[in-house]
Amino acid sequence: EGHGYRGYANPAEVHYPGTPGYFGNATRGASFEDAKTILKYKKSFGTDELKKMAKSGFGSKVIVTPLVDKVAEDKRADVISIYITDPTPKPELLGYVTAKATGNNVVSMDILAEAALAARELGGNAIQVSGEGVERSLQSFGWGIGLAYTGAHINNDETSSSVAAGGTGIAGGSAGYHDRPWVQIFILNVK
Repeated sequence: EGHGYRGYANPAEVHYPGTPGYFGNATRGASFEDAKTILKYKKSFGTDELKKMAKSGFGSKVIVTPLVDKVAEDKRADVISIYITDPTPKPELLGYVTAKATGNNVVSMDILAEAALAARELGGNAIQVSGEGVERSLQSFGWGIGLAYTGAHINNDETSSSVAAGGTGIAGGSAGYHDRPWVQIFILNVK
């Protein structure tokens, strides 16, 4: 503690900012199912089936990185096959798609269908899932009449949470995680 002494942080005392809970103990929500499980019973889908499954832009966003131009409707595949492993023989790569939920009522199957429909527009007859997961967001909701205050908190590892409400009049509050699924795919032409 003398003159010129400089204290160094003990490694046990170094605090890092919180990391999202899904790197640790948090569990996936009801909106996410991995592609391997989805494809257990069916690996190819017709255009009509994909359109029924897709949310068609309501609550989702599809980002296409094309390597080719869009093709006319009469040249698009009627059936899209979905792969997790590499298809053989080696297919032609037509582009890349990231599809993700932006709303709370979108599930993995919706996102996968929208990605497949985007692949169809580029002339693809197959897609290969290269990445998938959920974007976890904490949302809180509060309402009040008069002087009302609400607050919500859930810690990163989901071991504790709190909701507070108060004030003159009526107040209410709620907090919870929303898991929004996303998928990344390669658009393929398998011959």
